[in-house]
Amino acid sequence: MTERKVEMTVYDIAQEIAENHGFVTIPLRGKRPILKNWTQLEAVEEEEWEGADSVGIRTGRISDVCVVDIDNMNVLAEIEHLPDTLTFNTTRGRHFYYRYDSRVPSFSPLDGIDILSDGKQAQWKGAPINDAEIAPFPYEIFSRYTRSKAQGEPYEIPERIIS
Repeated sequence: MTERKVEMTVYDIAQEIAENHGFVTIPLRGKRPILKNWTQLEAVEEEEWEGADSVGIRTGRISDVCVVDIDNMNVLAEIEHLPDTLTFNTTRGRHFYYRYDSRVPSFSPLDGIDILSDGKQAQWKGAPINDAEIAPFPYEIFSRYTRSKAQGEPYEIPERIIS
């Protein structure tokens, strides 16, 4: 007897992600949320996924996750010392998933790097390249950036990134 492979819907994938990781998922078309009120949602009903072609993860406290989104491959090569964590390839770089840290806002510390925390979302990119347990956010690496931003000063680049 031949096994029939059942195709999963985008909604099914979102439900599996929520169950396996505890993330709040939202429907996307490409990289854009399809629901206007997505930043207020804690759950999305199945019928609201109509027209979605991918899954977004609400980042920040609500999903207990911050994503380091690196699109600049030159910078990525310089900061390979990031702690081992759940990691995905993206079209232009990588997403590194870390546990939420309330000290870390959503911001862009360098050209090609975004920290996605409260009020942001990250597109789920399928199978991870590193299916490691989600590590604590590497605050020590990014703390200079957050201090500088809070004080309204230019961002500083840590020595280990530029040397």
